[in-house]
Amino acid sequence: MPQWNQEDIDLLLKIIEQNRQQKRINWKNVVKQFPGRTLGQCKSYYTAKLMTNSDKVNTYWDYDANLLLAAFADTYGTRWQFLSENCYQNKITADALRKQFNTVQKIDKGMAEFTQSVLTIGINKLNQKAFTMYILYLSLDFRLRQTYIKMEQATKPKENISDAQLPKVFDAIPMLKRDIYAETADQLIFQPFYKKMEIRLQIHEYISIVEAVIAQTSPEDFKKISNELDAKRKEMHKFFL
Repeated sequence: MPQWNQEDIDLLLKIIEQNRQQKRINWKNVVKQFPGRTLGQCKSYYTAKLMTNSDKVNTYWDYDANLLLAAFADTYGTRWQFLSENCYQNKITADALRKQFNTVQKIDKGMAEFTQSVLTIGINKLNQKAFTMYILYLSLDFRLRQTYIKMEQATKPKENISDAQLPKVFDAIPMLKRDIYAETADQLIFQPFYKKMEIRLQIHEYISIVEAVIAQTSPEDFKKISNELDAKRKEMHKFFL
């Protein structure tokens, strides 16, 4: 990925100012005027490197940002200092997160409606796409994975995944989604926070279940799935950026 030089930075800031409407930025227009950079690269670099603290509080909260905040709060609780440090790398304060979460609740006319429309529907939508993207990610190196699985089988019997365990796979999706999100956009503000040992172990456990489920798919079926998903790769990539 090309590095950002001063000329790139000046051009980005100029284009952003031309496409700013009050406190909102039309990122689709920005990227059209910035050849050689994706929307994710422009937005993540601006957010992580160029925005002032005031800008971050006032302009950051679009629909996707609110949805991701809701996902964090739903998955890990309203521990705002914890979320600020680990999910947002201290770029948004705990107080700002709390206020925005409360604001979204009020706008959505109560916690019940908010939970139904944003958390339930929104997270399910993210789950489906994140899980699809993760399967695609694994399928890109399917031959190597098969070799690894055979090595594992030589030392450990393969465990069947029961229906009762499958929901646990989908519980892992917000974490898998953030992991993929961070891999697809350099310097993105939402870096995965599994560096902390406890959460890292949880993620490894979840991923092992996902891989075990996929490992039980025949090579023929997996190849078919991979081919179908590959056709959607551009759409998925845009979603995560």
